[in-house]
Amino acid sequence: MEITYNKFKKQKVSVYKPAPTLENARNYAIYLLSRQMYTAAIIGDKLMQKDYSAKDTELVIQEMQKLGYINDINYADVYFRNLISQGNHGYFGIKQRLQRKKLPEKEITRVMSALDTTVETNIALKFVKAQTNISSQEKIVRMMQNRGFRWEAISEVLRKFKNKFAKVTEEDL
Repeated sequence: MEITYNKFKKQKVSVYKPAPTLENARNYAIYLLSRQMYTAAIIGDKLMQKDYSAKDTELVIQEMQKLGYINDINYADVYFRNLISQGNHGYFGIKQRLQRKKLPEKEITRVMSALDTTVETNIALKFVKAQTNISSQEKIVRMMQNRGFRWEAISEVLRKFKNKFAKVTEEDL
């Protein structure tokens, strides 16, 4: 049992905190994984934040991987497909999001190899068509760069929307 101080009510509060045992670490990992998928690195971080030892954390992660509850390869595939279907990010944006999930670099490279420029250009076209407040080429380029699209995809989108921007610039003159 741990005693903490409540700043708002200015009183001491007892908080139950289970002892950091291997069994509690295993139960906490199962609790987390029952709610959503996680990578091994994120589960490890969450267990370490709860003051479980590095040894217990490693044992729990190995056990969860052996049981198939943690699978970084499957996680990378599912998360990649999800990001592609959302259609809001290009190559670099997707890669950055995969890195935030602390996936191994070889998995990120394997998954990203499926994203060729044709697929990225189609994503970029859908993204730009969904934007209604685009008034200039500069805004499109900036928006797409911020979303992590490669220049090949951006230039292809600009080429396909060239007439639209030509009309806007002629009207402004």
